[in-house]
Amino acid sequence: MKRPAFLGAALVFLGALLWHQQAAGQALHFVDNIAHCHGRSPCHSTIMDAVNAAVPGDAIEVFPGVYHENVVFDSKGNLVLKAHQPALKPVIAPTSGNAVMILASPQVQVLNFVIESAVSIGGPLSSGYVIQGNQVSGVHGGVFSQGARDGVVKHNTFIGAGLSGDLNASAIEANTFVDAGILLLEGAQSPDDNLIQRNVVRRGRIAVNAPASGNTIVSNFVSGNTGDGISVGVPLQGGANLIQGNTSIENTGCDISDPSTDGRNKWRNNRFGTKCGAASG
Repeated sequence: MKRPAFLGAALVFLGALLWHQQAAGQALHFVDNIAHCHGRSPCHSTIMDAVNAAVPGDAIEVFPGVYHENVVFDSKGNLVLKAHQPALKPVIAPTSGNAVMILASPQVQVLNFVIESAVSIGGPLSSGYVIQGNQVSGVHGGVFSQGARDGVVKHNTFIGAGLSGDLNASAIEANTFVDAGILLLEGAQSPDDNLIQRNVVRRGRIAVNAPASGNTIVSNFVSGNTGDGISVGVPLQGGANLIQGNTSIENTGCDISDPSTDGRNKWRNNRFGTKCGAASG
């Protein structure tokens, strides 16, 4: 009678020990180049020092400040990089090169920064990324993703440089683009099965410039571009994509355009001034 009770207690103790070991690995790092993290520890003076010290499952909180560095996640996956106070976004302003690079690092999150250069995401081993709540700008700025899947780009503001690449099975939601837009291209993979919804694009465009399929483009607002507003497909080739409930107006080219000829794209309930090709309401 005593053995089952002893075995049960041992299992409970072992489970608690394993949980403690796992939780111990999920540390919180702080970064502050002004005031030493206000006594919090471990405190790092650069973001890269914190990234290098972190292990999978860790989070890095960055205090308000201007950080002139290149933040590189290279085989450093499952990390969260975020502002210590979301309303006071730290600035990542490298003197040259990309502000943030995610290489062979899955499940990396970048939350609530002012990013004054590009965010580059490369390779299938960098899938599952989250870019959220940031302001992204700069002559060579924007977010470029190549070869990764299952990304989330949400609640960001893009100024002067937008989102591009061969995103696949990703969500692009509720972003604001000014003098910038969304461009899906065929690269290491076809840009298929993406959800593009509730984005506001001013003086930019939403374009799928590849024979892609499975993309859903819904409830976006596009205006003021010097070319087409919403364009899906390439000449003589296309795909089965859904373009529904969007408003596209006052673009110099066509407000909605479908240069493909196979007629597989579905255009439904869109609001527009002009249309070209197979595009329809």
